[in-house]
Amino acid sequence: MSRITAENVLLRQDGHAFLVLRENLFAYTALMQPPADNPGCHTNPVTICGPPGVGKSLLVKSYVRDRIDQQPGIPVVHVSGAQFIADLAEAAAENRIPQWQRSHRSAGLFICEDLQSLATHDEAQQHLQAAIDEVDATGGQVVLTALRLPGEINGLSAKLVNRCHGGICATIDLPGPASRRKLLDHFLAEQQLILPEALVDELTREMAVAPRELRAIVQELAVATRGQPNIPEQLVRNVVNQRKEEYGVTLPDVARAVAKRFGVGLSALRSGRRLRSLVLPRQTAMLLARELTDARYAEIGEYFGGRNHSTVVHACQRIRELLETTPELASSVDQVRTQLVSRRIPAKC
Repeated sequence: MSRITAENVLLRQDGHAFLVLRENLFAYTALMQPPADNPGCHTNPVTICGPPGVGKSLLVKSYVRDRIDQQPGIPVVHVSGAQFIADLAEAAAENRIPQWQRSHRSAGLFICEDLQSLATHDEAQQHLQAAIDEVDATGGQVVLTALRLPGEINGLSAKLVNRCHGGICATIDLPGPASRRKLLDHFLAEQQLILPEALVDELTREMAVAPRELRAIVQELAVATRGQPNIPEQLVRNVVNQRKEEYGVTLPDVARAVAKRFGVGLSALRSGRRLRSLVLPRQTAMLLARELTDARYAEIGEYFGGRNHSTVVHACQRIRELLETTPELASSVDQVRTQLVSRRIPAKC
């Protein structure tokens, strides 16, 4: 099998493309590329985790299609967590749980999406774990998806969490700037839209969101331009501002998240003090505020110690430059960004 890289893989499923990027490469490899020294080897379960819209289900569908192409007739069970619970309740009501169990446990490929839906449903969790064990014992493959790592889902039993951790847990993160640029270029090409490089760069910086949301933005632009390839600059800005309002991230949200991540006081972060220990976190907060809120440069500067427009512009530029050369900072910024953008995920899922 050819070497997998983030630049040379494009999977298509139902008209949608799954681009293999740095953020999803491990998840892709865990599913799509078996060990070179043992191609028939299965690790069970493979759990793909990540916030909404990062491509978990699209990857799983691509995997299912690939397996069916390789093994026509393979028994496939593909359910959501909610459907698994509903099917169990129906089987119990009709006194046919043994038959229901066999239909799941005889699968060559068993997939259960949205594992967090089973939280607090003890009986469903027991049946799921039994299905995982039996499919594994007969040489089948089990794939799960979840919004969070199994150990972070309140209500999952310790046994099920340990069973998941005994397999492979692969997280798909929100795309970083380089991946967002690749996604935007691809989505614009799909819609045959032309956008000046400066505006694509701005979209890349401003819209730190999941691939599904980036696609939705481009589709909205395509509808608004009524088939015209060239997109007016003001239209792009209007769409961006509207989306930011929908995310609901505020300046206080950004300040609290950054202060916690960098271990500084919130009041100190917002103050006019120029201590060296505060410069980097404050500038980081300014960049994230610009990316994730609809606040203007002047508003951001006023919030962070009464600074002016040009100070915020300089701060954003400096952090962008540092992100290219400082992996530790890039990791911290990505984690804070993910935390803020993923706030729409229920805390107890």
